[in-house]
Amino acid sequence: MSNWVIQNFIYNFNPSIYNYIKFKWYHFRFCSKDDPTISAALYLENLLIEVAIELTKETTVNKKSLALAAVTKILENIETKNQMMFLFEKKDASIKKEEIKQFLNKVSLLMHNRPSNFEEPSADGEPLSAADFPVRTYVIATHIYLEINNNELHYETLIRDTTALKEFISAKFKLSRIPGRIEEMKNFSYKKILQSKSAVSAKGQLIPQIRQIAVNPEIFGKDVSAFAENILKEHSAIKK
Repeated sequence: MSNWVIQNFIYNFNPSIYNYIKFKWYHFRFCSKDDPTISAALYLENLLIEVAIELTKETTVNKKSLALAAVTKILENIETKNQMMFLFEKKDASIKKEEIKQFLNKVSLLMHNRPSNFEEPSADGEPLSAADFPVRTYVIATHIYLEINNNELHYETLIRDTTALKEFISAKFKLSRIPGRIEEMKNFSYKKILQSKSAVSAKGQLIPQIRQIAVNPEIFGKDVSAFAENILKEHSAIKK
């Protein structure tokens, strides 16, 4: 009997978000085993639809309806959905109890804690962002973040969908508003510029944004900032 079938029995016998995540993790592995076109992103998009249908069958508040409602909230939030996607993209043959618990703890913090760099609205009602860097800085930081998390394919999808990219940046870097016109960044790739043999001027124009990422780990995260610092060191065209 397949692991996902067993996990389905366990979930139905004892509905909980933990058992549901474990059941669906194994089900995704089963579905994608012989079909590489079934990505974690595609699976989770369809899972949101499935959960919505399942919820319509629940007419009372119970353990199953609460678990499904929690999964819905995770999948409707761009940052928590990305965390779930990273979990599902694990290449291991099995998933550990601690990994699911760590995921759920992280999701809980992301969904219930107010961002540390949140600022109250200004007098005219417009939200204020904690760091007003150019939009290209956030796009580069997004590319780096997904690159170091082995998910550059997701960046390639985001950079062609400016609405999804805006949502990702807002969630990941806790921005209340995106500075500048993100539509102008469509299909932008800092890596393509760095790898170009003729784009010397364009490489030089990356200096301010990559340096901003490197010196602001409290905004972009230590790993992203360290990666940006290495870029500055490794590419002579964009030294500090």
